[in-house]
Amino acid sequence: MTETFSSPFPPEAFTDREAMALLDHSNISLLVTDPRQPDNPIVYVNAAFEKVTGYRRDEVMGKNCRFMQGIMTDPEDVDQLRRAIAEEEETTVDILNYRKDGTTFVNRLVMTPVRENGVVTYFLGVQKPLTRGERLRSVNFGSRMVRELQHRVKNHLAMIASLIRMEGRRAPDRAPFDHLIERIAGLQALYEELSDPAGGDRTANQVSLGSFLERIARAVSRTGGHESLKIEVDVPEGARVSALIGGKLGFIASEIVTNAMKHAYEGRENGTIRIAAEPRGKTGVRIVFSDDGSGIADGAEWPRSDSVGGRVLAGLLAELEADLDVESGPTGTTITIDIPEALSASGS
Repeated sequence: MTETFSSPFPPEAFTDREAMALLDHSNISLLVTDPRQPDNPIVYVNAAFEKVTGYRRDEVMGKNCRFMQGIMTDPEDVDQLRRAIAEEEETTVDILNYRKDGTTFVNRLVMTPVRENGVVTYFLGVQKPLTRGERLRSVNFGSRMVRELQHRVKNHLAMIASLIRMEGRRAPDRAPFDHLIERIAGLQALYEELSDPAGGDRTANQVSLGSFLERIARAVSRTGGHESLKIEVDVPEGARVSALIGGKLGFIASEIVTNAMKHAYEGRENGTIRIAAEPRGKTGVRIVFSDDGSGIADGAEWPRSDSVGGRVLAGLLAELEADLDVESGPTGTTITIDIPEALSASGS
């Protein structure tokens, strides 16, 4: 038997004044804007907002919220808010804002439209300053910090390559310096693809395999002075690898392309180096490097066990548990690498 109990004191609805008093004294930072007015100004903030931002209520009323943005605020986050307002949709973003005293905080802003009879009359913003741990777990802000680090590393690599190039000009034997610069160019290509992906699709700690391999080949071409050679890259759209796998593949690709440019086209200015990849199963991939050069000399070992580059390449192939097949003749060389676990699951 189910019994229903009712309170002897029927609930009474809050009056508008009581509701506003409750919001005013809430510990949750709130603001309301009016999109019907020019520039969507703030028409209400509560005491928690004043505490979080340092601004008094009378200092922000009638202003657009952009006054809390600054030079370090990510334009992508601002664009996300603008799109949500234009499309009258709810959105959540972790955005870097500035307090009145100039200090920054990462603000988790939940913004939702308020409708009356189907018409948006206000936007309600709920703000939460993030702790350090929450910032690191943030979907958009955490990945941005990684991208910023990658961008700085890329710039540092460019500086190191420049210094090595200067030293190499003064050295009697430039070969070791050129070798170092080519390897650094491969690392630069990795960080470029991580921080500024060619397709604009930023996925934390992943790179597009196609655009990354193309960056590698073109970087080696520029560094080695072989820009007259044609480079073709054929990789399925959406194929992605982790930064860890990418770093290993970058060195392997750099070594193979460098070897082809230096030795396969001696006495020739024109030719074509082709890089193709195709998925194998869920996460496996076959990568084929081919050129129309003179081929590897009869009896020559490749990769060479007596060179640092050759030994490192062999070691990386072993780490990837990859199978290597080399076919070479007077019309060119084809190197096929089968890697059982390389593609990210989402990109397979």
